[in-house]
Amino acid sequence: MKSIEKANTKSGERKKMTLRDYFNSLPDAAQIAPRKNLIVRISERCGVPYSTARSWLAYEVRPRNEEHLRVISEETGIAIEDFYNEQHFFPSESQR
Repeated sequence: MKSIEKANTKSGERKKMTLRDYFNSLPDAAQIAPRKNLIVRISERCGVPYSTARSWLAYEVRPRNEEHLRVISEETGIAIEDFYNEQHFFPSESQR
């Protein structure tokens, strides 16, 4: 698993890592199931169902509660402003 210091950059690149990138970089369940453990920790700390926490991480569904964003940041080491691609949430003029 990546260290917290390197968690916010993609391997071999200088580009910042999004929340989805971080989630997808974790090993598959056949190994140690770190993805599931991350979802469980976040769902427990935020008091939300497992499916809700999974949606935040895997499907770029944005939490409504700012405290939930802080918890995710603490668990992943990714700054809140780097969670999502801006283009995903703020489409350019040509995409509107």
